[in-house]
Amino acid sequence: MQVGLYSPRSALLEQQRTAIEEFNQAACLDLTLHCFDNYRELSQGITNLPLDILFYDTEESRELESQLMRVFQTLPNCRLVLLSDSERHAVFGYAVRAAGYLTLPLDNEDFLSALILLLRERLQAKEQFLPVKVNGVWSQLNMRHITYLESSGHS
Repeated sequence: MQVGLYSPRSALLEQQRTAIEEFNQAACLDLTLHCFDNYRELSQGITNLPLDILFYDTEESRELESQLMRVFQTLPNCRLVLLSDSERHAVFGYAVRAAGYLTLPLDNEDFLSALILLLRERLQAKEQFLPVKVNGVWSQLNMRHITYLESSGHS
């Protein structure tokens, strides 16, 4: 499972990374972690990564709405959790149908609980999906609908 962390605050990003790596090792999971410390890096990264879960720090974002719309357009099936110290972002998270909202300073137990909830949701899904990139947008193919699959030159 692909998990992304975005935060321009290096201390917060490190806290999240450490918590997930320790949890991943202790629980013997196969999570792949991707960390982004600026929006440009995130924007470039999501075009190549089919993230399942993204923890998104809303700090200092004057263009929060347009940035999140780009994320949703590129990763329509990604579950988003907003991290913020502003209550107005909680309302925004509800409007964009975020899977969760965590207040800062971040409590590691709350953070891991949110992650576990989303992992459980993905793992208990009755159907399995294959991430594919079509016209620059990550989509999910239902594995039950695939009868034959062929690759041609990494496509």
